[in-house]
Amino acid sequence: MHPESGDGLDPMLFELFRAAETPLEDVVADAFCAEVARRVRRLRLWRHLRVTAGWLAAGCALALLLNYGAADLARLGQAASLAAQTVMPRLGLWLISPAGWACSLAIGVAALWRSRVFRR
Repeated sequence: MHPESGDGLDPMLFELFRAAETPLEDVVADAFCAEVARRVRRLRLWRHLRVTAGWLAAGCALALLLNYGAADLARLGQAASLAAQTVMPRLGLWLISPAGWACSLAIGVAALWRSRVFRR
């Protein structure tokens, strides 16, 4: 791209870049990289804001659940205990015991492991 080639580019601009010993392509590439970096920073900022808003909403929901759901949770536990005692007394009592919860958790983790949730 020589200034006398007649491609419509400003010859003075080429002289200025030649004097600065900076190729025009490098300046364009630097501007492009700066624009990409600016966009990436903006997208990361919005992502962090969305994550923060999500955690804030989850905290508010948990606070409401703990305030208004404690009595319902106690009633649900009593109903589960009553159902376990009447339908299958031994199995029901074992399922609502800490050992039953641990076995249930282990079965759930095994099911997730088998479905390859933990592997990417």
